[in-house]
Amino acid sequence: MNELDEKGVKFKSITEPFIDTTERSSHSEFIINLFASLAQLERDIIIERTKAGLQSARRRGKVLGAPKGISEKNKQKAVLCEEYFKEGKLTVTEICERLKISWATYYKYLRHRGLNGQLRPYKR
Repeated sequence: MNELDEKGVKFKSITEPFIDTTERSSHSEFIINLFASLAQLERDIIIERTKAGLQSARRRGKVLGAPKGISEKNKQKAVLCEEYFKEGKLTVTEICERLKISWATYYKYLRHRGLNGQLRPYKR
């Protein structure tokens, strides 16, 4: 509400004459604060419901978040990453372009293959 007020946005209801923030008054300040409070209440309720839903899912034994590890299809790409890495002929960018993966994924695959200590800094 403060941001809207700073931008000069005003509210005036067509059907309820008491909702009018076009002129500065204690009444208009009250309406602005009321709107802001209702928005904050709604946000807090959403957060509470989300937390309750997550707790309920955990109690039911649901595993939340992305699956751990990598898929069978991506394990093949991880093997190729390792081979290209060990050959040392291609840059990181060339390997990523060839396999259609990001740099982060490239390094994730190498860590998955156990090459943590051998990783070199980015080489474009």
